[in-house]
Amino acid sequence: MPPPDSGVAKLVSALPPTGEALPRFAGEDEARRLRPGDWLDIAAHRRHRVE
Repeated sequence: MPPPDSGVAKLVSALPPTGEALPRFAGEDEARRLRPGDWLDIAAHRRHRVE
């Protein structure tokens, strides 16, 4: 996986088939909730973390 600010876009999906991921982006008040089967396209240089 590229470093967080590598200039490369990322496509993220919540795996394994159970559980969830909570990505939070700079400038947003709340984390998004990803569940199995969901996906998220993260643009290059978009600051984020997963809680």
